[in-house]
Amino acid sequence: MNNIKIIITEPTEIENTKSVGCFFIEDSIRKSGYNIKYVEFEKLKDETADIILFSIHHVKDLFYLAKLYKYKKNIWIGGGHVMNNPYPFLHFFDIICVGEGEEWIIKILDIIQEYGIENINEI
Repeated sequence: MNNIKIIITEPTEIENTKSVGCFFIEDSIRKSGYNIKYVEFEKLKDETADIILFSIHHVKDLFYLAKLYKYKKNIWIGGGHVMNNPYPFLHFFDIICVGEGEEWIIKILDIIQEYGIENINEI
């Protein structure tokens, strides 16, 4: 198992639910040997991680970005609104997924595992 601690989260209105997209990303990462955990957005403040993956589904989810931004490091974002118009997100996130993320995310995690999380700016 790799030593990068990854959290995946998304705003949801119903407790203990997650989107199919988060299931796919989480499953792909776990099958590749990485430590990933789904955390409900409101419980994120009680967690620590090397990387936070954030999935956005609705325009109203944009309001959650201000809360997420306080973590200030290694926050990756994806989802329908990001895919349709990534430009507003460019200055706020370390990595933006445009399209399906199940394959490319593993490649990036492998690079980080090899060269270190501190070198993420060089990817």
